Amino acid sequence: MTAATARSLALVLVIGCASGPDQDPDQDDASATGEGSTVGDEASPTGDGTTSPASTGADDGGDGVDATSDDGSESDDDSTTAGLPDGVPVFVAQGHMGRTTISCDAGQTWIADRSLDDSVHCFDGIDCDHHVGSATGIVFGGGAFVATFGWGTEGTIQRSTNGVDWDVVLTGPTFAGTAFGDDVFLAGAPTPQRSIDFGVGWTELAPSPLDAYTPRGIGFVAGTFVLAGGGSGIGDVVLSPDAGDSWWHPDVLPTPCGDGVRGIVGRDDTFVIERSGGADAPEFCVSVDSGHVWTEVDLGDTYLESRIVRTDDMFLVWSSGTRWSSTDGLRWTPTPMEPPITIGAVARDDDGHFVAVRGGWQVWYADQEFYRSADGVTWEVLASDAFVGSHPINHIAFGRVDADASACP
Repeated sequence: MTAATARSLALVLVIGCASGPDQDPDQDDASATGEGSTVGDEASPTGDGTTSPASTGADDGGDGVDATSDDGSESDDDSTTAGLPDGVPVFVAQGHMGRTTISCDAGQTWIADRSLDDSVHCFDGIDCDHHVGSATGIVFGGGAFVATFGWGTEGTIQRSTNGVDWDVVLTGPTFAGTAFGDDVFLAGAPTPQRSIDFGVGWTELAPSPLDAYTPRGIGFVAGTFVLAGGGSGIGDVVLSPDAGDSWWHPDVLPTPCGDGVRGIVGRDDTFVIERSGGADAPEFCVSVDSGHVWTEVDLGDTYLESRIVRTDDMFLVWSSGTRWSSTDGLRWTPTPMEPPITIGAVARDDDGHFVAVRGGWQVWYADQEFYRSADGVTWEVLASDAFVGSHPINHIAFGRVDADASACP
């Protein structure tokens, strides 16, 4: 029995409140280098705390929320599949205006598309980034998908055991998504909230020591929750080994780390924070000593539109037309994609199938595209009748749901 499971027998759940400020819309991608070269630090972090301004963009919405499985096994963007190897495999895509849609066939088709209002168009007279239906993160754990909605207004945490039928389990606060590990969900905010019954009930914890009030992302790596926040290129990171009961600051943290976060993943002692990056900002902050000392990794004039994905032996991200891969988070190798698409939200299932949605600004509705791939390099563009072109998709999670709860045909 894990410590978290034992703790669940003793804690009494109550509903609490927290708050989170606002966000800006996504930006389009910048150029990337060609195949063959390797970019990034060649040695261990120096811890010099170099300061670089960060780009704005999707980070201001608390994007980039990611979770790593509690046993250190393979983890996909915004999801963890530990403990349910025999369930029905399902991808769930989460978008603005409270949108969700699922795929039961490894991304070949997307069904059960729903939203708060299918008739409106985001950013055509309505600011979907600052809206009760703003999509800020989705993660799978313990047999359920948990999604956070809302930014700059009232927010909700919603829970589903099949990706189609959703229960609102908390109303009021807003969060930069949730992370799952050691049988615990933790919702990302300066004052986090915790669920020890797989997302059904939530308890407001004591405030964390996060210096930057606006949350940007939360993740779980090798027994540690990592909470990031920031604004205007200045960030902060705090870490918890006990599911939010206590937190500590890194010994060395470069100024941009914690702001512009698009994902937090890792394995063993290596923790990787993905940032939006850009011409004058690092794309990654990396620690090789379990979060004590962090260093920046800069890919040059590269804007990362995608979420970071961790496989058994690699970290993967995508810029426009390029897949970037790394085994250590410090050195990254670019590989041109075919076709040279721009990847936004992306996830991978436990059979190795990648699914993704087109990234960029104003590429929704009639211009929306869904993709699938076996290697993250060569992509199939789905036919327009394989999905519904609708509101922007921000996150995708993968999980295996109980057959009795499944909404798959």
